[in-house]
Amino acid sequence: MVTQKAISLARCDGFVDLQIWPQSHTLNPRGWLSNFLPDELPYALSLLDNFIYYSEPLVDRMFEEAFTGLLSRLLWSGQSITAVRQVLDRTCFTFVTGETPRVTDSGHIFARKVRQVLGISEHQILYPQDAIKHICLTNFDSVVFVDDFIGSGSQFIATWTRSYMDNLSVSFESISSIQASYIPLVATNHGIKTLRGVFPNVNFYPTNVVPDNMSALDQNSIIWPPDQKANAINFIKKASNRAGCSWDGFNDQGYLLAFYHSVPDATLPIFWHDRNGWIPLIRRT
Repeated sequence: MVTQKAISLARCDGFVDLQIWPQSHTLNPRGWLSNFLPDELPYALSLLDNFIYYSEPLVDRMFEEAFTGLLSRLLWSGQSITAVRQVLDRTCFTFVTGETPRVTDSGHIFARKVRQVLGISEHQILYPQDAIKHICLTNFDSVVFVDDFIGSGSQFIATWTRSYMDNLSVSFESISSIQASYIPLVATNHGIKTLRGVFPNVNFYPTNVVPDNMSALDQNSIIWPPDQKANAINFIKKASNRAGCSWDGFNDQGYLLAFYHSVPDATLPIFWHDRNGWIPLIRRT
């Protein structure tokens, strides 16, 4: 008799064969499933079956699509191709940083992809503080923010409102004439709605919007079959407690996704936690 575990692992193996998922030393479904007790296994399989992994080729393609969305808006507004090129020549590209900027922020990767994938000139790709300076000096008329993921939206809010240029209290928010766009690859429905409500003048072009019910913690979650819904949260709490990690992810988001280069804070910690003998599905690098 073929078990649900065998079906799930065969699916994972198929993803590896198709090069959608990496080899097991990077994404380890068998090792991860070994963490769970027999009565927990059906719940773990539901999580595994709904886990989303964005490989580098997929990320590059999504990044191109996000940028195409930006170009399409300019063309739909009636501007000619020549005019669009002129707009792009007067546009700088920068990246979103965390509430406390770090050299490990994934935005650095996407700044490089602006050049490598989109073919934008290097002099137009700037750190946020340098983008502010050039905009104030009128070297650029608009700015495009690049990023991999919008969870709660707090990182963009921090980047947009943070003061730069030493003690001059200059922020992107303070420059009233700025034309701003944001092209994240993936956004949660909650995060994108929050940002559009707070910043109606910023144009947002996510390639993929993850609905609220794709969270394992949402009351209407589609992750769990009907017979698991009542005990799903207790399962997550119990397994997380045994692993020694928090159970809900940043801001109680509880999503099931990872990129080849990072695992968002919004993803359930039991996917990436690697202490106390817990075997992660994917490590946070």
